[in-house]
Amino acid sequence: MSSITFNQQTKLEYRNIQFFGLDSQQKVTSSYVVVIGLGGVGSHAASMLLRSGVGKLLLVGFDQMLASPKLSASRSISLQISPSAK
Repeated sequence: MSSITFNQQTKLEYRNIQFFGLDSQQKVTSSYVVVIGLGGVGSHAASMLLRSGVGKLLLVGFDQMLASPKLSASRSISLQISPSAK
């Protein structure tokens, strides 16, 4: 059995590691996911993906404004959930 160093990100992923194993969680952590649309389903999906440990997440919103408040809020919340996510 491999030894796990518990940092903040590992604590978020602990349940997944117990259920799927460390190798599978490392695949999730190294994955890149695109979420298109930040409505009710898209914003919730982005939150859950970050909580599961996805390493890179691209959020695409359909707002017509240059600096979308929804996109800014999503980014802020995303960084609170998973500070190491990109």
